[in-house]
Amino acid sequence: APVFVDNEANLAALGEHYFGAAKGHSEVIYISAGVGVGGGILRDGRLCRGITGFSGEFGHMTVVPQGELCNCGNRGCWETVASQSALFRLICQAIAEGQPSRLPDMTAGDLDHLTMPMILAAAQAGDAVVIKALEQVGRHLGIGIASLINALNPELVVLGGPLSLAERFLQPIIQAEVANRALRWNASCVQIVPARHGSDACVMGGVAAVLQSVLAHPWSGPYSRQVSLPLPFERR
Repeated sequence: APVFVDNEANLAALGEHYFGAAKGHSEVIYISAGVGVGGGILRDGRLCRGITGFSGEFGHMTVVPQGELCNCGNRGCWETVASQSALFRLICQAIAEGQPSRLPDMTAGDLDHLTMPMILAAAQAGDAVVIKALEQVGRHLGIGIASLINALNPELVVLGGPLSLAERFLQPIIQAEVANRALRWNASCVQIVPARHGSDACVMGGVAAVLQSVLAHPWSGPYSRQVSLPLPFERR
């Protein structure tokens, strides 16, 4: 049997294209905001992989020269200020400085056990430390997304990964930054939406990749004429 290998952001982009928020759209940027920031680019409904297959490394665009050291060895990469890791770091720094927050109690004093659901619960309860950190990360997300919109002129930007769970808090900030920074003729035709399938988008993309291959190279044999797999379709 054939084996398909791809990175999670590309597969998530496919998953959202065939089964989720990007269904019916052909020019799409998918952003996976988690430990880092990655992405998938769809042009005319097809993944744009680049000459070596490593396109979509949005997280390593330099946005803050001489900023935080990134895992890649560079400084000031987008993912150092616009990822789940950046959000956790900002929150932990503020608490270490003595700013009051609910999170030490929620984590029994061990912030190594901090999770996104805890952060969201604290934000919904009005925790000032968490809300300020979300605002900072949201602004940096919006700044980077505006640059991607200017460069690639998509019709849809899908925000996925763990940070998409905070869409209620991040979306207005991202939209404001895009409105201020993206070129008017690009910003006027783009939507920014959360991923529909969340952490399952990558799995759904794996399914989509297999089905794409089946349609491109139908099975041979006595049952080949019975294979009929219309795509894209909704998961029921």
